[in-house]
Amino acid sequence: MSPKNIFSCIYRICHITNNELMYIGSTKNFNTRMSSHKHNIKYGLQNRLYSCINANGGLECFKFDILKTFENLTKIELRKKEDEFIKLFNPSLNTNRAYVSDEEKRANNLIAVKKHRENNEEYINKCNERSKEFRNNNPDYMKEYYKKRKRDFD
Repeated sequence: MSPKNIFSCIYRICHITNNELMYIGSTKNFNTRMSSHKHNIKYGLQNRLYSCINANGGLECFKFDILKTFENLTKIELRKKEDEFIKLFNPSLNTNRAYVSDEEKRANNLIAVKKHRENNEEYINKCNERSKEFRNNNPDYMKEYYKKRKRDFD
């Protein structure tokens, strides 16, 4: 069992006049996390959040708020809570979901595989043709290959 984080929180970074510029995050130590964000902004770490803050007036134009505190949450439990807030607020500066269940990952993977096949149909067909040609031109090899595979499954 993973250790519990005491006094975890969900926080928001939001522009003081443009609520469209918002980020939702979670941490077990708000002060340390805010210091980390401020350091990354000051020293030019490039991501959507930090670039946006620098392009829209800098730190003095953004507020840092604690939206909700929790006691005794695991890291995964905290990520699930963060994801609930991301869905609720739909912040423009979050690039990734905080938590994706195994079921959602499988569904997303199926969609990605389908898109890949659609976008690479010509290449996949060419590979299938080469495989078929290899099998037809190498019947002895294929016979041994299938014998070995059959033994592996027995």
